[in-house]
Amino acid sequence: MTLHFASKEDVVVQFLADMCAELASRPAGEPPSTALLRTVLVPFTTCGAHSEKVVPLVRLILRTLADRRSGRR
Repeated sequence: MTLHFASKEDVVVQFLADMCAELASRPAGEPPSTALLRTVLVPFTTCGAHSEKVVPLVRLILRTLADRRSGRR
């Protein structure tokens, strides 16, 4: 399945929304550090078959957040 997004911000928002949903689904008694680690590992494990896409995705997220902080789009 291929998803198309209107902008790079949409990619970042969807990625972060997916991570929030994953974090919310973690067991209630799980230590916060473990829950966060396992949440962060999910997208990278999923992208494991396409590892060449992981670094560009992380760069896109960081660049988008930096651009928004500086007022650029």
